[in-house]
Amino acid sequence: MSDHIGDATEMVRINTLNQLYQAAQDRKSVIMPWRGGTRLPAAWVMNLQGTVLHQEMKNGMYLYRKHKTMRGKL
Repeated sequence: MSDHIGDATEMVRINTLNQLYQAAQDRKSVIMPWRGGTRLPAAWVMNLQGTVLHQEMKNGMYLYRKHKTMRGKL
């Protein structure tokens, strides 16, 4: 099943604080599909309260990837 954020096989899950920290250092964004898939800067997400951050990671947090578009091609 495909949706606006891509197939699950293409998504890279954030499992640890270290992975989230590295994403913030690399100026990446993360998405949480269960919250509607809105992309948020990883540095902003790192500043969430610990209990909230734990719940977000438990429910699924993924690195945001830009979509490849094929403009003008059928």
